Amino acid sequence: ERYEVSAYDMPEPESGQAAYARVNYREIPLDRMDEAIRTYRDKTLPEVRTQNGSQGALVLADRSNGKIIAIALWDTEANMNASTPPGYVDAISGGPPVRETYEVTAEA
Repeated sequence: ERYEVSAYDMPEPESGQAAYARVNYREIPLDRMDEAIRTYRDKTLPEVRTQNGSQGALVLADRSNGKIIAIALWDTEANMNASTPPGYVDAISGGPPVRETYEVTAEA
């Protein structure tokens, strides 16, 4: 699989280091990929940015198979758990994503 960076919203380096990540996995109908990517870029990422502790987000897409990975970064586990993932893409993908959380252990 090969993913392109479809949307990207990261703070300036001096804003702090991300400590936790929420990773959402989705499958999108191929004929709706552009719509899903626009929705992430224009609605989801700006809303995530306003939530307490947000350290940025990015969306990866594999247009050949309809898979999307959205990664939101957080300063603390408490802020990540208190945040509300926007559901704008749920209607396009036919439901909520598979969601996993991780501790960020290294970044460059």
